[in-house]
Amino acid sequence: MTDRTSEEKTVRLFAAIALPSSVQESVAAYVEECRNAVPTSIRWVDPKNLHITLRFYGELQAEQALLLQSSLDHSLSGLTGPLLQLAGTGAFPSLRRPSIFWAGVKILSGDLMPLVEACEEAAHRLDQPAEAKRFVPHITLGRLRKKKEFSHREREVFGSRTPSHFGQEFKAQNVVLFKSQLTPRGPVYTPLKEYPLL
Repeated sequence: MTDRTSEEKTVRLFAAIALPSSVQESVAAYVEECRNAVPTSIRWVDPKNLHITLRFYGELQAEQALLLQSSLDHSLSGLTGPLLQLAGTGAFPSLRRPSIFWAGVKILSGDLMPLVEACEEAAHRLDQPAEAKRFVPHITLGRLRKKKEFSHREREVFGSRTPSHFGQEFKAQNVVLFKSQLTPRGPVYTPLKEYPLL
Protein backbone atom coordinates (compact mmCIF):
# COMPACT_ATOMS: atom_id res chain seq x y z
CA MET A 1 0.00 0.00 0.00
CA THR A 2 1.16 3.53 -0.74
CA ASP A 3 2.62 5.41 2.20
CA ARG A 4 0.63 8.65 2.32
CA THR A 5 1.71 9.72 5.78
CA SER A 6 4.80 11.66 4.66
CA GLU A 7 2.60 13.96 2.54
CA GLU A 8 0.34 15.02 5.45
CA LYS A 9 0.98 17.05 8.60
CA THR A 10 -1.21 14.91 10.87
CA VAL A 11 -3.21 11.72 10.44
CA ARG A 12 -5.87 10.08 12.62
CA LEU A 13 -5.01 6.40 12.97
CA PHE A 14 -6.29 3.18 14.50
CA ALA A 15 -5.39 -0.51 14.25
CA ALA A 16 -8.16 -3.01 13.55
CA ILE A 17 -9.21 -6.33 12.08
CA ALA A 18 -11.33 -5.88 8.97
CA LEU A 19 -14.36 -8.12 8.38
CA PRO A 20 -14.94 -10.41 5.39
CA SER A 21 -17.56 -9.17 2.91
CA SER A 22 -19.94 -12.07 3.77
CA VAL A 23 -19.96 -10.97 7.43
CA GLN A 24 -20.46 -7.33 6.43
CA GLU A 25 -23.48 -8.36 4.34
CA SER A 26 -25.01 -10.31 7.22
CA VAL A 27 -24.63 -7.34 9.59
CA ALA A 28 -26.02 -4.97 6.94
CA ALA A 29 -29.17 -7.13 6.62
CA TYR A 30 -29.72 -6.99 10.40
CA VAL A 31 -29.18 -3.22 10.49
CA GLU A 32 -31.67 -2.73 7.65
CA GLU A 33 -34.32 -4.74 9.54
CA CYS A 34 -33.80 -2.63 12.66
CA ARG A 35 -33.81 0.60 10.66
CA ASN A 36 -37.19 -0.28 9.13
CA ALA A 37 -38.73 -1.58 12.37
CA VAL A 38 -37.66 1.30 14.62
CA PRO A 39 -37.07 4.50 12.67
CA THR A 40 -35.01 6.41 15.22
CA SER A 41 -32.10 8.82 15.11
CA ILE A 42 -29.30 6.27 14.90
CA ARG A 43 -26.33 6.97 12.64
CA TRP A 44 -25.58 3.48 11.33
CA VAL A 45 -22.05 2.54 10.31
CA ASP A 46 -21.53 1.91 6.60
CA PRO A 47 -21.08 -1.89 6.26
CA LYS A 48 -17.77 -1.45 4.43
CA ASN A 49 -16.43 0.43 7.49
CA LEU A 50 -17.18 -2.38 9.96
CA HIS A 51 -14.11 -3.57 11.88
CA ILE A 52 -12.85 -4.80 15.25
CA THR A 53 -10.81 -1.97 16.75
CA LEU A 54 -7.67 -3.13 18.55
CA ARG A 55 -6.20 0.28 19.39
CA PHE A 56 -7.12 3.89 18.57
CA TYR A 57 -4.05 6.15 18.28
CA GLY A 58 -5.70 9.48 17.51
CA GLU A 59 -4.08 12.37 15.66
CA LEU A 60 -0.40 11.78 14.98
CA GLN A 61 2.30 13.84 13.33
CA ALA A 62 3.66 12.35 10.09
CA GLU A 63 6.92 11.28 11.78
CA GLN A 64 4.97 9.60 14.61
CA ALA A 65 2.82 7.77 12.07
CA LEU A 66 5.92 6.39 10.39
CA LEU A 67 7.33 5.31 13.76
CA LEU A 68 4.00 3.63 14.56
CA GLN A 69 4.11 1.65 11.32
CA SER A 70 7.59 0.30 12.06
CA SER A 71 6.65 -0.38 15.71
CA LEU A 72 3.64 -2.42 14.60
CA ASP A 73 5.91 -4.31 12.17
CA HIS A 74 8.02 -5.32 15.15
CA SER A 75 5.31 -6.00 17.76
CA LEU A 76 2.93 -7.95 15.47
CA SER A 77 5.62 -10.06 13.82
CA GLY A 78 5.04 -13.81 14.26
CA LEU A 79 1.59 -13.50 15.90
CA THR A 80 -1.27 -15.84 15.00
CA GLY A 81 -4.74 -14.73 13.93
CA PRO A 82 -7.61 -16.19 15.99
CA LEU A 83 -10.76 -17.82 14.58
CA LEU A 84 -13.66 -15.42 15.14
CA GLN A 85 -17.41 -15.11 14.66
CA LEU A 86 -19.77 -12.20 15.26
CA ALA A 87 -22.58 -13.12 17.64
CA GLY A 88 -25.02 -11.19 19.82
CA THR A 89 -25.80 -7.49 20.04
CA GLY A 90 -26.00 -4.89 22.77
CA ALA A 91 -25.43 -1.24 23.57
CA PHE A 92 -23.05 0.92 25.59
CA PRO A 93 -23.70 1.93 28.31
CA SER A 94 -26.99 -0.09 28.22
CA LEU A 95 -29.88 -0.85 25.88
CA ARG A 96 -32.19 1.19 28.12
CA ARG A 97 -30.16 4.37 27.54
CA PRO A 98 -28.01 3.51 24.53
CA SER A 99 -25.22 5.59 23.07
CA ILE A 100 -23.48 3.00 20.87
CA PHE A 101 -24.97 -0.17 19.39
CA TRP A 102 -22.63 -3.11 18.90
CA ALA A 103 -22.31 -6.71 17.73
CA GLY A 104 -20.24 -9.04 19.86
CA VAL A 105 -17.12 -10.95 18.81
CA LYS A 106 -16.89 -14.63 19.76
CA ILE A 107 -13.39 -16.15 19.88
CA LEU A 108 -13.72 -19.74 18.64
CA SER A 109 -10.02 -20.60 18.86
CA GLY A 110 -6.80 -18.73 19.47
CA ASP A 111 -6.60 -15.42 21.33
CA LEU A 112 -7.15 -11.76 20.48
CA MET A 113 -5.25 -10.39 23.47
CA PRO A 114 -1.72 -10.84 22.02
CA LEU A 115 -2.81 -8.63 19.10
CA VAL A 116 -4.29 -6.04 21.46
CA GLU A 117 -1.12 -6.07 23.58
CA ALA A 118 1.08 -5.72 20.48
CA CYS A 119 -0.90 -2.66 19.36
CA GLU A 120 -0.68 -1.27 22.89
CA GLU A 121 3.09 -1.82 22.89
CA ALA A 122 3.32 0.25 19.70
CA ALA A 123 1.36 3.04 21.43
CA HIS A 124 3.77 2.88 24.37
CA ARG A 125 6.68 3.48 21.97
CA LEU A 126 4.96 6.71 20.93
CA ASP A 127 4.77 7.70 24.61
CA GLN A 128 0.97 7.50 24.51
CA PRO A 129 -0.75 6.80 27.84
CA ALA A 130 -1.95 3.24 28.39
CA GLU A 131 -5.50 2.48 27.26
CA ALA A 132 -7.70 3.13 30.29
CA LYS A 133 -10.68 1.02 29.24
CA ARG A 134 -10.72 -2.77 29.43
CA PHE A 135 -10.69 -4.28 25.94
CA VAL A 136 -14.13 -5.63 24.96
CA PRO A 137 -14.10 -7.12 21.44
CA HIS A 138 -17.03 -5.77 19.42
CA ILE A 139 -17.93 -3.97 16.23
CA THR A 140 -19.80 -0.67 16.36
CA LEU A 141 -23.07 -0.88 14.43
CA GLY A 142 -24.33 2.64 15.02
CA ARG A 143 -24.41 5.65 17.32
CA LEU A 144 -27.43 7.46 18.70
CA ARG A 145 -27.43 11.07 17.52
CA LYS A 146 -29.25 12.28 20.62
CA LYS A 147 -29.34 10.55 24.00
CA LYS A 148 -32.76 9.19 24.92
CA GLU A 149 -34.31 6.37 26.89
CA PHE A 150 -35.30 3.44 24.70
CA SER A 151 -38.85 2.17 25.13
CA HIS A 152 -39.57 -1.48 25.94
CA ARG A 153 -40.76 -1.95 22.34
CA GLU A 154 -37.53 -0.53 20.90
CA ARG A 155 -35.44 -2.81 23.12
CA GLU A 156 -37.59 -5.78 22.06
CA VAL A 157 -37.12 -4.99 18.36
CA PHE A 158 -33.33 -4.89 18.60
CA GLY A 159 -33.15 -8.03 20.70
CA SER A 160 -35.68 -10.13 18.76
CA ARG A 161 -34.02 -9.46 15.41
CA THR A 162 -30.53 -10.48 16.51
CA PRO A 163 -29.47 -13.66 14.68
CA SER A 164 -27.56 -16.40 16.52
CA HIS A 165 -24.50 -15.25 14.57
CA PHE A 166 -23.57 -12.94 11.71
CA GLY A 167 -22.21 -14.86 8.74
CA GLN A 168 -19.61 -17.59 8.92
CA GLU A 169 -16.65 -17.92 11.24
CA PHE A 170 -13.47 -16.33 9.88
CA LYS A 171 -9.78 -16.30 10.68
CA ALA A 172 -8.15 -12.94 11.28
CA GLN A 173 -5.67 -12.81 8.40
CA ASN A 174 -4.04 -9.50 9.27
CA VAL A 175 -4.13 -6.36 11.36
CA VAL A 176 -4.78 -3.20 9.36
CA LEU A 177 -3.57 0.29 10.21
CA PHE A 178 -6.37 2.62 9.08
CA LYS A 179 -6.42 6.35 8.50
CA SER A 180 -9.70 7.94 9.61
CA GLN A 181 -10.95 11.15 8.01
CA LEU A 182 -13.98 12.76 9.63
CA THR A 183 -16.55 14.18 7.22
CA PRO A 184 -20.13 15.52 7.61
CA ARG A 185 -21.38 12.25 6.05
CA GLY A 186 -19.42 10.13 8.49
CA PRO A 187 -15.83 8.88 8.74
CA VAL A 188 -13.87 7.62 5.74
CA TYR A 189 -11.42 4.82 6.52
CA THR A 190 -8.38 4.24 4.32
CA PRO A 191 -6.05 1.26 4.93
CA LEU A 192 -2.44 2.45 5.19
CA LYS A 193 -0.69 -0.82 5.93
CA GLU A 194 -1.54 -4.48 6.53
CA TYR A 195 0.36 -6.67 8.99
CA PRO A 196 -0.08 -10.35 8.07
CA LEU A 197 -0.79 -12.87 10.83
CA LEU A 198 0.17 -16.55 10.91
